[in-house]
Amino acid sequence: MREREGLRGAAGRALVLLVLALGAGWPVQAAGRTPDEENTIAVFRRLAPGVVYITTLFAQEGPAPAPARRGVGSGFVVSPEGHVLTNAHVVEGSEDIRVALSGQERRRARLIGLDAATDVAVLQIENPPPDLTVIPLGTSTGLQIGQKVLAIGNPFGLSQTLTVGVVSGLERFLPTSRETVAGHVIQTDAAINVGNSGGPLLTSDGQAVGVNTAIIQGAQSIAFAIPIDTVKAVLPQLLREGRVIRPWIGISGKFVDEGLRKVFNVPLTSGFLVEDVGKGSPAERADIREGTLDVTVNGVRFLLGGDIITQVNDQPIRTSEDFFKALAGLHVGAELRLTLFRDGQTLTKTLTLAERPR
Repeated sequence: MREREGLRGAAGRALVLLVLALGAGWPVQAAGRTPDEENTIAVFRRLAPGVVYITTLFAQEGPAPAPARRGVGSGFVVSPEGHVLTNAHVVEGSEDIRVALSGQERRRARLIGLDAATDVAVLQIENPPPDLTVIPLGTSTGLQIGQKVLAIGNPFGLSQTLTVGVVSGLERFLPTSRETVAGHVIQTDAAINVGNSGGPLLTSDGQAVGVNTAIIQGAQSIAFAIPIDTVKAVLPQLLREGRVIRPWIGISGKFVDEGLRKVFNVPLTSGFLVEDVGKGSPAERADIREGTLDVTVNGVRFLLGGDIITQVNDQPIRTSEDFFKALAGLHVGAELRLTLFRDGQTLTKTLTLAERPR
């Protein structure tokens, strides 16, 4: 009898404490949920309305009329006025941009600014609603490997999808055919898929520390985000000018390493293989040679026959990181000295950097 009375007394005290906690507004952990789960739920509920679903239309080029190509991506609201951050590759070249806010109809959006080098773009929602959820921009400085991160986006059109992971690596460098790149990026194992591009990478306290941008095809749990400090560095100029003034060489291509040299039965050396030279570019004026021989190896297309850049301003170039470090800090009007490998011989070309076309 005393045992039953003791149990009833304990249950009564617990009920009183619960009522007091609810009345005082204390956070109450639901049965079966850990504090970490409660944190994840709270961040998602608070910030998911600030993540938008982006759809785009691209005109199909060609002699015969063709239906417009559609694209999808994500973005997130960064101002009460309706500015949206996303990836440049989500909207670059599109003729029509629409955004869908959580639980609302699609609205038109116009491109305010775009920087292909950092893969960042800013949109403006037309006639934005007055109650927008703004996602705060934190800092990517001080991130630690193992730190929890959350990604919200629209993979494969599945709106308001949440994935959770950790910071898997820092100071990663994404290989790219562009002559400039976002720089060092954040690696995460939070699941990122087609349609997630442009969405926020968030910390446990709901601060955006990155913009989700890329995955490695064929890999699992390897995704990348542009550090938010990189984004914040270009954001004012994008809002003010619509672009970031950057120097331009006018080349694209791929890096050749020892493995590729053994595959191809042509004279090659390690360095940046020039596959394409832009019309009217400084590279064209300096007589940089582009590739002409189309070869595919393991599903990857190469244009051989072009110059291979082995040094930039006397700095050896063996990796993408070497290349972009050599270009860092250069400005429009600066002279660039390129050491080239062509037809088994070494030669030097000097060019003057122009402004990257809009």
